[in-house]
Amino acid sequence: LRTASEVLENCTTALFSQVPEGLLPTVTLSLMIASNRMSRLQVVVKKLDAIESLGCVSTFCSDKTGTLTTGVMEVQEVLVPAGTEVLQVNAKELQGQGTAGIQALARAGLLNNKAQVLSGPRDATYDVFGSPTEVAIFKAGVAMLGLSLRDAAQEQACFEIPFNSENKWMLTVHRRSDQEFPCNVIIKGAPEKILHVCKDCINFDAQLRELMTRGLRVI
Repeated sequence: LRTASEVLENCTTALFSQVPEGLLPTVTLSLMIASNRMSRLQVVVKKLDAIESLGCVSTFCSDKTGTLTTGVMEVQEVLVPAGTEVLQVNAKELQGQGTAGIQALARAGLLNNKAQVLSGPRDATYDVFGSPTEVAIFKAGVAMLGLSLRDAAQEQACFEIPFNSENKWMLTVHRRSDQEFPCNVIIKGAPEKILHVCKDCINFDAQLRELMTRGLRVI
């Protein structure tokens, strides 16, 4: 057995021997050992400095599985006003068809969007690049209007307020040739942030709750 003074002396010696020269390799090796142990549990960590925090997690909850696994999202359902009611349509069934409200919604999805359409190396193929949410909305709008990616011209906004986590909405302003209404203002975001600023709005609460219970992201 060692006395308290001997234990303290050994601890002090070990501490000073590790600082500063030996501290960096010691921490790196410790994280590599932890990473190796987690890989046996089928957990792959890109950054070693995340091992310490991740190793303390007991339960991991997530949603939007498609975003996490493949980075791809798709529009599933479309809600538009139809008189005094709400029309709910499967987005995959809308291929260049639908009511005037659906067509207007599709055009708004193309205008109020940060995704970009870029051509391939030989200008033969086109694809959409951007965040998974913006790409999903853009592709759905193209499909609902019956356009190809090549024909989906993106009109530049004359004014824009980008999306951020505090506002939870994005706003764009587009010029029109109409003298009475020279601009179109399009806003997109979380329902609780958008619906309360609408002057005439049908009650979407039941439909929104139904979509949310299915684990869908509602915009």
